[in-house]
Amino acid sequence: MMHRADFVPPLGLRNSHVQSTLLSLTAWRLPVLRQARALRAASQAVLLECGDGVRLGGYCAQTASHHPWVLILHGWLGDAESSYVLSLGAHLFARGYNVFRLNLRDHGGTEHLNAGLFHSCLLDEAIGAVRAVQQQHRIEDLSLAGFSLGGNFALRIAARAGSAGLQLRKVVAICPALNPHTSDAALAAGLPIYKHYFLSKWKQVLKAKQQHFPEHYDLEAILNTNSINELTDRLIRRHADFKGVSDYYDGYSLLGDTLRDLNVPSHILLADDDPIVPVSDALLLPDNPQLQITRSAYGGHCGFIADWSGKRWVNEWASECLGLTPGTAVL
Repeated sequence: MMHRADFVPPLGLRNSHVQSTLLSLTAWRLPVLRQARALRAASQAVLLECGDGVRLGGYCAQTASHHPWVLILHGWLGDAESSYVLSLGAHLFARGYNVFRLNLRDHGGTEHLNAGLFHSCLLDEAIGAVRAVQQQHRIEDLSLAGFSLGGNFALRIAARAGSAGLQLRKVVAICPALNPHTSDAALAAGLPIYKHYFLSKWKQVLKAKQQHFPEHYDLEAILNTNSINELTDRLIRRHADFKGVSDYYDGYSLLGDTLRDLNVPSHILLADDDPIVPVSDALLLPDNPQLQITRSAYGGHCGFIADWSGKRWVNEWASECLGLTPGTAVL
């Protein structure tokens, strides 16, 4: 089922690229850090055993053990300290949620934890992380919230929840990567700032990986490419079990049958002006009554900034989807 959002920012904030990039600027991150003081002060670093020797890190902030929990997943090359993660986490924490912010493999300075390289088809270890959080805290009321690639992971985890023995309450996915093929094409055809951002951060991660595991990696030749598609193709052919980039993208696409048997109430938020995730791909998602889609005319990619103070409309949307109205404490 698809709904229309009522999000209309001021004129100066209606540009999709402004919405997509503002939170990465220091001046816009400072208010988020102030908002997240209580969340960060309450957060404890946690190392999770996720199965098959994989370890992932994260941060756990508890209000009360009997309150509902939400696990937040960042986007590609973001981390648990990304502004959008902190903003939503602080919003939910202030309303009584226990909040766990997970770092996916090789994100958030965790390149040293595992010898293998991150790729987006590493779903089993993400499921293992959710299971570990539930077991450690005996959680029976856990929801997932994810941004971009993290939203993609959240939905795929939910689709496997039953067979994986996970108890999930709800999922909210903000601008989830629906079809990696079209997102790759959008990045290639879009403003150079996006390609530069992702390539620069990715190469930093790969250099750190090589530094921690020099016996496994010699990536100097691969790092010379300035194409995300080419770098992806060369890495997954050499260091993962894929025939090529097309095979790899198919592996984590949400289209086709991936969400057909989804049995966890899930909410997707998309923006018509998203420069990275084409909203038209939503029409190719399966007709599943558990899947609710909200489309906004504005918002860019994971922006949804409501005013010049930095207030984010998406935080209110997410809390309402999770069952909380603004200002409501969890009892």
